[in-house]
Amino acid sequence: MRTPRHPMSAAETISVNAAPVLRNEVQAAAFLCVSPRALQKWRVTGDGPQYLRLSARCIRYSQAELIRWAEARICRATAEYSSARR
Repeated sequence: MRTPRHPMSAAETISVNAAPVLRNEVQAAAFLCVSPRALQKWRVTGDGPQYLRLSARCIRYSQAELIRWAEARICRATAEYSSARR
């Protein structure tokens, strides 16, 4: 017995491993060890990680973006933090 062929070719299929991991606000805040309120404030000021606004009340953060944003803030001295924020 043959299995039915999927309508998409092998080149058109999307790997499950390639799909981005999306986190809601509470999950993203826990991942960064901050409060959800901090993420809300950063969205207003533009200081936080980039996010997806799927609807007016549906915000998602890519895990890869959370990691990139956090790694960009690694500092060795206090002076590095103040100059990086300018």
